Amino acid sequence: MLKTLMDNNNSPPDSRALEASLRFLNFKPRTEGELHQKLTKLGFPQEVRDNTCAYLKGRGLIDDERYTEDWILERSEKKRSSRRKIFHELMSKGISREIAEERLNQLYPPDLEVEKAAWVARKFMRNNQDLSHKEMETKIKNLLFRKGFDGDTIRKVCHQLF
Repeated sequence: MLKTLMDNNNSPPDSRALEASLRFLNFKPRTEGELHQKLTKLGFPQEVRDNTCAYLKGRGLIDDERYTEDWILERSEKKRSSRRKIFHELMSKGISREIAEERLNQLYPPDLEVEKAAWVARKFMRNNQDLSHKEMETKIKNLLFRKGFDGDTIRKVCHQLF
């Protein structure tokens, strides 16, 4: 793959940076920020990092918008994480605030927050029916808090369920 990418006229200035990037991207999709961070850690200068990222971005091997969409869908559907937690995860991966907010509003509108939290709480209740009412409520509140749901959402869910 490296040879194919390097054969183009528009090759990055440092084949070592490209090779390291491809190895890093081989395991799972990454953001441009994560790739920059990795290349920094490996000691590549700013210009080489920028050129390598631009090169890979131009070929669709890093795409922050697609990554953001995939991350939001995976985290909201499989992990049932809150919008706030997903947003902070995206920020830590170097996704821009604008992309994160735009995609969250498209794929995980704020009105779904209570619905997602209630789903998490009901699942917990089904799996822990032996707990007392008070223990159940406390554990659900803690669970929802760990998943990043805000106090208002947690109160609404507890009001619905208890």
